[in-house]
Amino acid sequence: MLKLNRIFSDLSVVAIVLYLCTACDSDEKERPSPLRMDSTQIAGIDLKITYSSPAVRDRKIWGGLEPYNKVWRIGANKATVFETSEPIFLSGNAVPKGKYSVFAITDTTQWTIIFNKQWDQWGAYDYHEEDDLFRVEVIPTRLDSLHERLSFKFTDQELQFRWEYLGFDLPITLPASHQ
Repeated sequence: MLKLNRIFSDLSVVAIVLYLCTACDSDEKERPSPLRMDSTQIAGIDLKITYSSPAVRDRKIWGGLEPYNKVWRIGANKATVFETSEPIFLSGNAVPKGKYSVFAITDTTQWTIIFNKQWDQWGAYDYHEEDDLFRVEVIPTRLDSLHERLSFKFTDQELQFRWEYLGFDLPITLPASHQ
């Protein structure tokens, strides 16, 4: 009888582990902020952005879920990461080869987009301004339709951001050696 109890105990542990592994691997669509990635290649330069994509879900986003005048990881969970295989320019700012975290400070009319040298961060909890590669001011545009999920996308030498009814584009230019 003792041996049978031990077998059932071991089977229970295996069942729990399998359940937890399945739950961790559940369909990304079921996650509140699924991991997303977009990439492109421009003149042989690989560009990639990885981010978690929260949904609006009938919430007040700007000045609500995302408070104004506070550093935000511009996504959910881990900080958004931008990566380039060679030096480029984003909105006229030099971006050396490497990985960078992306943050924003939102306001009612103008946002500050921040590229930070410390790319491996959770949220904005360990953000330090002295590690900024650069900051650029953008005026977000009002979009015609609702973008339920936060998204980044590379298009025609631009990095586009869209969420809720707001968006902005950061132009990508190449050094003379790649044109």
